[in-house]
Amino acid sequence: MRGILKPDVVFFGEFVPTPVYRQAAALVQGADVLLVAGSSLAVNSGIRLLEIARRRRTPIVIVNRGVTKGDARATLKLDAGATPTLVAMARALA
Repeated sequence: MRGILKPDVVFFGEFVPTPVYRQAAALVQGADVLLVAGSSLAVNSGIRLLEIARRRRTPIVIVNRGVTKGDARATLKLDAGATPTLVAMARALA
Protein backbone atom coordinates (compact mmCIF):
# COMPACT_ATOMS: atom_id res chain seq x y z
CA MET A 1 0.00 0.00 0.00
CA ARG A 2 1.31 3.44 -0.88
CA GLY A 3 0.28 6.84 0.32
CA ILE A 4 -0.19 8.65 3.58
CA LEU A 5 -1.61 6.73 6.51
CA LYS A 6 -4.03 8.78 8.57
CA PRO A 7 -6.18 7.84 11.57
CA ASP A 8 -9.96 8.06 11.26
CA VAL A 9 -10.18 11.45 12.98
CA VAL A 10 -10.72 15.02 11.87
CA PHE A 11 -7.70 17.21 12.49
CA PHE A 12 -7.89 20.91 13.25
CA GLY A 13 -8.55 22.82 10.04
CA GLU A 14 -10.18 19.85 8.30
CA PHE A 15 -13.85 19.44 7.53
CA VAL A 16 -16.03 16.81 9.18
CA PRO A 17 -17.27 14.51 6.38
CA THR A 18 -20.81 15.47 5.38
CA PRO A 19 -22.44 12.12 6.30
CA VAL A 20 -20.82 12.23 9.75
CA TYR A 21 -21.95 15.83 10.32
CA ARG A 22 -25.51 15.03 9.25
CA GLN A 23 -25.63 12.11 11.68
CA ALA A 24 -24.32 14.32 14.51
CA ALA A 25 -26.83 17.06 13.66
CA ALA A 26 -29.68 14.54 13.75
CA LEU A 27 -28.55 13.36 17.18
CA VAL A 28 -28.42 16.94 18.48
CA GLN A 29 -31.88 17.65 17.09
CA GLY A 30 -33.28 14.72 19.06
CA ALA A 31 -31.33 15.37 22.25
CA ASP A 32 -32.73 16.52 25.59
CA VAL A 33 -29.34 18.04 26.54
CA LEU A 34 -26.12 18.74 24.65
CA LEU A 35 -22.97 17.91 26.64
CA VAL A 36 -19.71 19.20 25.16
CA ALA A 37 -16.67 17.81 26.97
CA GLY A 38 -13.03 18.65 26.37
CA SER A 39 -13.44 20.93 23.37
CA SER A 40 -12.61 24.58 22.82
CA LEU A 41 -15.28 24.59 20.08
CA ALA A 42 -12.78 26.41 17.88
CA VAL A 43 -13.89 24.49 14.80
CA ASN A 44 -17.01 25.55 12.92
CA SER A 45 -18.56 22.08 12.92
CA GLY A 46 -18.74 22.08 16.71
CA ILE A 47 -20.23 25.56 16.88
CA ARG A 48 -22.78 24.66 14.20
CA LEU A 49 -23.93 21.68 16.29
CA LEU A 50 -24.11 23.88 19.38
CA GLU A 51 -26.21 26.39 17.43
CA ILE A 52 -28.69 23.66 16.50
CA ALA A 53 -29.17 22.97 20.21
CA ARG A 54 -29.39 26.66 21.08
CA ARG A 55 -32.05 27.34 18.45
CA ARG A 56 -34.08 24.40 19.78
CA ARG A 57 -33.64 25.76 23.33
CA THR A 58 -31.92 22.53 24.31
CA PRO A 59 -29.84 22.95 27.47
CA ILE A 60 -26.12 23.11 26.67
CA VAL A 61 -23.48 22.01 29.19
CA ILE A 62 -19.82 22.66 28.42
CA VAL A 63 -17.05 20.96 30.41
CA ASN A 64 -13.64 22.32 29.46
CA ARG A 65 -10.62 23.87 31.08
CA GLY A 66 -10.48 27.47 29.94
CA VAL A 67 -12.58 29.55 27.62
CA THR A 68 -14.49 28.08 24.67
CA LYS A 69 -16.19 29.71 21.72
CA GLY A 70 -19.53 28.45 23.05
CA ASP A 71 -19.38 29.68 26.65
CA ALA A 72 -21.80 32.57 26.09
CA ARG A 73 -24.38 30.15 24.68
CA ALA A 74 -24.04 27.52 27.41
CA THR A 75 -26.72 26.89 30.00
CA LEU A 76 -23.93 25.67 32.29
CA LYS A 77 -20.16 25.99 31.88
CA LEU A 78 -17.87 23.92 34.10
CA ASP A 79 -14.24 25.02 34.03
CA ALA A 80 -12.92 21.56 34.77
CA GLY A 81 -11.20 18.59 33.22
CA ALA A 82 -13.37 16.40 31.02
CA THR A 83 -12.17 13.03 32.35
CA PRO A 84 -12.66 13.60 36.08
CA THR A 85 -15.97 15.36 35.48
CA LEU A 86 -17.37 12.62 33.23
CA VAL A 87 -16.18 9.91 35.65
CA ALA A 88 -17.93 11.71 38.53
CA MET A 89 -21.10 12.09 36.45
CA ALA A 90 -21.08 8.40 35.53
CA ARG A 91 -20.65 7.40 39.19
CA ALA A 92 -23.46 9.72 40.27
CA LEU A 93 -25.79 8.26 37.64
CA ALA A 94 -24.94 4.62 38.39
